[in-house]
Amino acid sequence: MSKGFALAAFACIVAVTYSVPASLHVPHRAKRWEEFPNVTLNFDCSDKPLGFYADTEFECMLFHMCDEEGRRIPHMCGNGTAFNQEFRICDFIYNFDCNEAPKWFYLNELTYVTDPPKN
Repeated sequence: MSKGFALAAFACIVAVTYSVPASLHVPHRAKRWEEFPNVTLNFDCSDKPLGFYADTEFECMLFHMCDEEGRRIPHMCGNGTAFNQEFRICDFIYNFDCNEAPKWFYLNELTYVTDPPKN
């Protein structure tokens, strides 16, 4: 590759980088569940220990954090991903079978265990 071509390619990259309008650099804003009035969440945390749980009703694209009080805090995975219950991460859908998520729920019991208070 000639030096002239490399210099021209570099100049094009710099020009494109600096010509992106500032309006495209919008800061991320978390979605609030009130913005999704047509979504009904039936997942129940009252009988589950502290942890993260895939919602198979939504093909694992939603998952819930269940707290110690049995409250549910819903979360949504990014586009093209779903909650991989085995690893408890949002993962590409083709890497796992969402229908098998419940068999991995027990991992929450092993992970989020607190020691009893010391006397």
